Amino acid sequence: MAARATFDFFEAQRSARRRTALLLLYYLLAIPGVAVLVHLLLWLAIDLSGDGPVGLPVWSPDLFAGSLAFTGIVVGIGTLYHLWSLASGGGEGLARSLGGEPIPLQPVTEEDQRLRNVVEEMAIASGLPVPTLYVLRGETGINAFAAGFAPDRAVVAVTGGCLTQLTRDELQGVIGHELSHVQNGDMRLNLRLLALAGGLSALALVGRVLLQAGSSNDRKRDKGGGWQLALFGLALLVVGIIGAFFADLIRAAVARQREYLADAASAQFTRNPAALAGALAKIASVGSVVSSPMAPEASHLLFAGGRPSSWLDDHPPPESRIRRLLALGETAPLPALVRTQARAATTPAPTAAAPPPLLASLAGAAALSPPPPAAPPRLAAAATLIDALPPELAAAAREPFGARALLCAVLLDARAEVRARQLALLGPGPEGSEVVRLAGPLAAVERTHRLALLDLALPALGALSAPQRERLQGDLRRLAEADGRLSLTEWVYLRVIARRLDRLGTAGRPARTLAFTVDQVVVECRELLGLLARVGASDEAAAQAALDAGVAALGLTGRWKLPATAELGFDRLDQVLSTLEATPFKLRARVLRACQACAAADGAITAGETEVLRAVADALAVARPPPPAG
Repeated sequence: MAARATFDFFEAQRSARRRTALLLLYYLLAIPGVAVLVHLLLWLAIDLSGDGPVGLPVWSPDLFAGSLAFTGIVVGIGTLYHLWSLASGGGEGLARSLGGEPIPLQPVTEEDQRLRNVVEEMAIASGLPVPTLYVLRGETGINAFAAGFAPDRAVVAVTGGCLTQLTRDELQGVIGHELSHVQNGDMRLNLRLLALAGGLSALALVGRVLLQAGSSNDRKRDKGGGWQLALFGLALLVVGIIGAFFADLIRAAVARQREYLADAASAQFTRNPAALAGALAKIASVGSVVSSPMAPEASHLLFAGGRPSSWLDDHPPPESRIRRLLALGETAPLPALVRTQARAATTPAPTAAAPPPLLASLAGAAALSPPPPAAPPRLAAAATLIDALPPELAAAAREPFGARALLCAVLLDARAEVRARQLALLGPGPEGSEVVRLAGPLAAVERTHRLALLDLALPALGALSAPQRERLQGDLRRLAEADGRLSLTEWVYLRVIARRLDRLGTAGRPARTLAFTVDQVVVECRELLGLLARVGASDEAAAQAALDAGVAALGLTGRWKLPATAELGFDRLDQVLSTLEATPFKLRARVLRACQACAAADGAITAGETEVLRAVADALAVARPPPPAG
């Protein structure tokens, strides 16, 4: 019997990340390579014109420095322009440009409701904000994409074919793939790759302008005085086209590695490679082409190739992806499912070509796979949690008026005298009555489960107008301060809600500072970890041990002094999170992992620690670490 190849989730992800880093290095090397070509063109233009110094050597350091500066400026301006144009529309702008329409928070059709249920379950289980949902109803192929610069502004869109042709498990596998793009930072990477390719193509635009200027100059003067400019413009146009071509090649190669990474991450999270393999097998049968004119430009964002196959494909073929999923060692349902899809695909159809026979042979090889270890129940726990929420609360969270009232009800105090003061602040209108109505069932919801209600309610805030958002923030602040003090829970809720309200309508990326290393934010890290250490510890020794665990997770040595309680005011914590937010993604993810290690140092994560982790993850725009499997 042939030996079965071993292939684990984490090695698959590490391998894809290593290949991505190498390809990005090639991308950066392309710029000086283009500068060399520009240098040769400039030398040729100077030599032919006779205006330069006599005997100018082919290689001139000064000339190359000028060429590199010229190339860098043109590519830089082009990249920034494309980045700005992509950021200004955000994920929702891209979804609309592809023909998408938003799915209502309370869907009408059964297919839309199934999609919203799947996305809500997976977002809560994976520690991500619930994304905005779009559907490309006119597209019959099976495809999907995630877009946006940050998890709290993410958009997930699926085609109509996804909704009508995939089972719930297959849809869950596809959504897991897209959410892993959100979690791994692929949305930012994809948009930046698109901007870099646009930056290299800017050389062609400059070349076209110079070519037209030179030709116009010749016509006006009725002589050949502008032929050197026109010739240089033509050559620059060719260099720009070549540079953009190789940029597209590298972009496609990076996109293929990120697809493998997302497949492995989805299989690791759902522990159901069968579902994702089934979706890919159906794609091999019915296709994944997106007919929108924008599809070629956004193809690398899609779940599968959105244009007819070519040698510039930015997605691996479905057979290759299925082979890797089979190697993940799933149990019997996988070969049975893939065999079913392969047999169905062999039925002649006028609109679909016969699928590769590799699907059936791969399914046979998968039958040798032994059963995997028991799956962690995070997805089942998230679904159970949502189902266990009182129906009136879940319904209120999914529409704007109810979401506003629910967020206010969360901040109502248990003490009768304080609650009466809070309700008086809201007044006797419809909002106050709705808050009172929701407060009853909310009292029976556990403290940690209220965060799930917060996750469900935040998307509904997108329908509020600017004055309504401002009023809601004022109401929440007055409710929290009605007793003259701000508790940790109140600070967390105010922080999370205020961030969401402030970011609504802001599709661009947050500003970045020059803090790139832990050493540059060591003071902020100490205060943040110190807060977590004190929240979950019973005494000074336990708090110091928790802080030590967080420092070790940061990758630092030495022992930090535990901050005094007086140093950990909420105003200061707001400043700390704002500073850490303005750092690169990898550093923010590292800080969040350290916070998780600090909170879990004693083997348990309390409700207070869970709330702080939520606020930190939300502020840093990084997915919350999943709770330990139980």
